[in-house]
Amino acid sequence: QEKNKLTTDLKRLRKHYLSYEPTLTELQRKYEVAMKEKMLMRLERDRMRARVATLEQTVKQMQEEKLPPADAGPEKTKSKKGRDSKLPPDDSVVNPYVCCCRC
Repeated sequence: QEKNKLTTDLKRLRKHYLSYEPTLTELQRKYEVAMKEKMLMRLERDRMRARVATLEQTVKQMQEEKLPPADAGPEKTKSKKGRDSKLPPDDSVVNPYVCCCRC
């Protein structure tokens, strides 16, 4: 009688263990998918950070190009600009918009 009980318990436990196997396989698959998505998100995040850094650097360079130097005042640049710059002769410059205005 005890042997029959142990045999029954053993069969029940084997059946119970077999029911866990598909669940474990499914959980392992879900884990792998989650890890893959996590890595893809990290890669995308790193790409976006690099892109933002590049764009910020570009904006900073553009702003620096637009702004006059901090040590020179506006009066100095006006007087210096008029004195140093030379205009080209009128006959050497061709106006590309002359044709468009007459049409």
